Amino acid sequence: LLAAIPSCLSQQRPTVQLEADPFVSPGSVVKIRCNVQGVPRPVTTWKENGQPLLATDRIAFEDHGEFHLLVISNVQQTDSHRKFECHARNENGGAMAVRSFAVVSDGLAGGVAGQSPTVDLQGPTHVPAGVAATLLCIVQ
Repeated sequence: LLAAIPSCLSQQRPTVQLEADPFVSPGSVVKIRCNVQGVPRPVTTWKENGQPLLATDRIAFEDHGEFHLLVISNVQQTDSHRKFECHARNENGGAMAVRSFAVVSDGLAGGVAGQSPTVDLQGPTHVPAGVAATLLCIVQ
């Protein structure tokens, strides 16, 4: 019965979605989660400004199957607005997503009066390679 299913139905181009706190405190640990899907299972790599990101005493990588973590320890002000890229590729193509965060003074990372900020990211969830996408990010 499985032989009757076209092989193209079992193939899936990779998709990538990143999750991370938009604001962090100096000295804290940041975990950027990269959710990856695709058939066959995509190979996932981390980059910064298009260059491979290497493990250091502060940067580590964790592979959990359908998601991958970039773990940055002892976050410093110089980590603010660095653009971390998660790339996924299989025989059907590739996908990538970029995430950054802001390092803010203690007390500000939790938002106003200790409340976490609300971030609403609006825009397309899938964009073909080579096509521009516009996202609206509303932070309250």
